[in-house]
Amino acid sequence: MEMDWSEYLRMKTRSYAEVILRFFPTAILIDAILTGVVGLICFILGLRTVETYGIALIWTGVILMFLAAFIGAGGFSEVTDPKTRARRLDEGWEVLTGLWNGGPFSYKGDEYTVKEVTFHPTPVQSPRIPIWVGGWWPNKPPLRRAARWDGVCPSKWGGTITPDEWRELLAYVRNYRASNTPFAAVRSGASPGHDLRKAAAMVEPYAQAGVTWWLETVDPGRFGWSWEVPWAPEATRLMRERILQGPPRIS
Repeated sequence: MEMDWSEYLRMKTRSYAEVILRFFPTAILIDAILTGVVGLICFILGLRTVETYGIALIWTGVILMFLAAFIGAGGFSEVTDPKTRARRLDEGWEVLTGLWNGGPFSYKGDEYTVKEVTFHPTPVQSPRIPIWVGGWWPNKPPLRRAARWDGVCPSKWGGTITPDEWRELLAYVRNYRASNTPFAAVRSGASPGHDLRKAAAMVEPYAQAGVTWWLETVDPGRFGWSWEVPWAPEATRLMRERILQGPPRIS
């Protein structure tokens, strides 16, 4: 099956969440393996979203590793008011996690109302799928939101969050943590797969700063292709080559 994701991104009247939901099951069916998925559930919440993630676990028979949330800037015919989007995100997670419990669930909030319903299938993981919350550093509200969940995967406009900034960021999150459960600190980047020593030197300062996950960037943009146009077979070859080289490793 061949699909051009850029075609969907150009359809401005379609929800960005819809793009994610269209491609997520396709990736599962093609590869029959799931190593992680980022769900941008910041604008809308519907049973299709919950059902997609639940069914994926049954299709693959593996554990979903993470679900992340960002409050973006809009641009896909969605609500753009930051406070409204923040309320929707917070209430959306309450609804989503409530449905994942598998028992009778109802909800009444400012943004969402759910009449009593029992949802199946439920996630394989217990007590639920971990939730990693994104945001733009140095904005503090997303970090306080992350402290209530299972991890943080921040970004920085026009640059990269440095190891020293990670220390500051995680210290701030710890001040708002009310749980001693494991907490993920997630950094993405592009390390050289052909030079393991250089890759380790790139990653190690972040590990020392408290970062627990490194997400290797493997997309056409890394190799010079724009997301606005279909990428060439050469981009696919380069992406596959980097994947086969494996992740960076530190001792």
